[in-house]
Amino acid sequence: MMRLRAPRPRLLRPAGQRPGLALLLGLTLAMITAVAGVGRLILDVQLHDAANQPALEQRLTRGRMIVATHLNDERTRTLLIAEATASQVGLPGAVVADDQPQTLRLLEASRRVNQPPLLAAIDLHDKVVAATPATNLPLAETSPVRQALVGKSTTTTMVQSGAVTILAAAPLRDGNRVVGAVLALQRISDDVLAAAAGDFNAALVVGNQIVAATPFLRTRYTQSHDPPIRISAPPKPGQLGQLTIGTSAFAVATQDLSNGATNPGALLVVGEPVGGDGSLFAARNRLDLAATGIAALLAGVLGWLVGRLVGQSASRLTRSSNHPIDLPPLLAGRELLALAKAMQSERQEVANREAAARAEISRLHMVLDAIGEGIIVSDRDRQVNLTNAAARSLLGLNGAMTSPVFALLPPPDASSEIHTNARVLRTYSAPIEGPTGPVGVVTVLHDATSEHESERLKNEFLSVVSHELQTPLTAIVGAADILLDDDQGRLTSEQSRFLTTIRRNGDRLIGLVNDLLDVTRLESGRVELDRQPVDLAPLIRTSVRALSNLFDQKGQSVLLDLPEGVPPVLGDRRRIEQILSNLLANAGQYTPAKGEIRVSLVRSGDDAVVSVTDNGPGLSPADQVRVFDKFYRGSNAVARRERGSGLGLAIVRSLVELHNGRVWVESTPGRGACFSVSLPIARAEDERE
Repeated sequence: MMRLRAPRPRLLRPAGQRPGLALLLGLTLAMITAVAGVGRLILDVQLHDAANQPALEQRLTRGRMIVATHLNDERTRTLLIAEATASQVGLPGAVVADDQPQTLRLLEASRRVNQPPLLAAIDLHDKVVAATPATNLPLAETSPVRQALVGKSTTTTMVQSGAVTILAAAPLRDGNRVVGAVLALQRISDDVLAAAAGDFNAALVVGNQIVAATPFLRTRYTQSHDPPIRISAPPKPGQLGQLTIGTSAFAVATQDLSNGATNPGALLVVGEPVGGDGSLFAARNRLDLAATGIAALLAGVLGWLVGRLVGQSASRLTRSSNHPIDLPPLLAGRELLALAKAMQSERQEVANREAAARAEISRLHMVLDAIGEGIIVSDRDRQVNLTNAAARSLLGLNGAMTSPVFALLPPPDASSEIHTNARVLRTYSAPIEGPTGPVGVVTVLHDATSEHESERLKNEFLSVVSHELQTPLTAIVGAADILLDDDQGRLTSEQSRFLTTIRRNGDRLIGLVNDLLDVTRLESGRVELDRQPVDLAPLIRTSVRALSNLFDQKGQSVLLDLPEGVPPVLGDRRRIEQILSNLLANAGQYTPAKGEIRVSLVRSGDDAVVSVTDNGPGLSPADQVRVFDKFYRGSNAVARRERGSGLGLAIVRSLVELHNGRVWVESTPGRGACFSVSLPIARAEDERE
């Protein structure tokens, strides 16, 4: 005998069928009943809170004052750490000498004692000499550092990259002279805020994000499905505002802590849940909440029964008709079925695009890791997002990057050198342009340790050889002078000619030795300038007279265009005279016999520009690029066998850059060359000094 099974009642239709009217109607009635009951509970909680509002305002205002006082004490402590570090013996001298290893050791010693999150030393040129730990934040651009460099200790609250940080700076003094600044950084984290708040619930809000909070608020913020928060200002000064985190609401007392920080500022909030213990569903009247749930369930069951009866009637009517009648869309749910199919198709498309993007990112990582140079990619806030294997190796990072890479990186379109892990890294940064402007920075790291060591050894060799050659050459030239000055006629004409040749070549070798010494001093940073206002016009005339023998030998004429009214420049008179002599000697060497040399002086903005123009063979575009390099001699000079060491223009460039000036050349092959030097004009305060 075959046993028949009674069909099981189902709330949901099989896949592919539309949901029934019974389910829709039951859910609708249950939701209406639940909303009405919960609304009554919310109104009850609000009435209770209104009755306790004065006491709540007084308690939260006192809590806000306590937290703000503790945070102000933290600012004072951070400033005291900066001032204590600035008073360390030896730190001013290390900063002035740009001695990064010594500066870093002194900072680390202070950090072990005072335990600040970050310490940094900054010189008068806004350069971060050292920081512990190393950082790529633009510290020198902050207001406290600017104040410290003029002798004032200050603090500020900085809002950057979704964090609130106390930044304190103290002047670094060498006697009575300010030689730099020491900066201390203290981030206000959850632990710092919890220690300040004690038993109160407190948070720091930046924009619509919580960046630091006590445990209760942090838990609510983490559990929220929609992390951005909503905060409403108090209706009147001194009253409470409201903070909403997901479905939780808090009455809060607020205080702006931005203290001049860039927008958005930091807002301190101290609050308590609106519903007493903060949970709507743990309200004081649990019986009402239970009754609301039971009523919603009964309403849902009643709606399901009514909907089932109506649905069965409609189904019988449809089956009995020769032309089936479609149910209205709001009851049949065809739109929901179409929406579900569209969402499924969209999810599949998104999954395919995500897989393709992940594959492309994987290929990009493999390509970057195959590059021998280190590559670092950071966003607009200089937070590092990507590094390749070479960069991690050069910076001493192990494994994958799980936190920001700390490095002293140059600004966009600039280069610098980093000394780290016993290496010398040359870096260059360039902006990453997006549709609306720069979106980040890419930095390339090149290991220049061996090049740096080779350059150091070469300079030491040149310095030693130059010093060793200078003494015998001076003796040779002196002996030749003594013999040539013999007035008793004991030298024959041939002997006099040989001695003159010895004297001339000895002077030439002494000039070459002096040039080599100047180059090594400039590259090692051992040239110090005695800066004072210098009038260029008489100095140019003096330099021309000093080289008159050179011009007279070739019958060259020198035309001077030195107008009145060009202000003095700020520089070292002896070094500027050396610049002019090298430019004039270079022009005299390449100007043909009976040629013409022009020297002009003009003012251009805040600079004075000296130009030396010759009518020699000129320079090709390739020669113009390298003409200021050491030991480089142009193709024309080699072809014409012109004498020269290739050091004069290299010395000119180094001395001009040491004066914060600029040197350049303009030339057309066959039509001469014009070398120009731009030097800053002395200001009124420079002349008073």
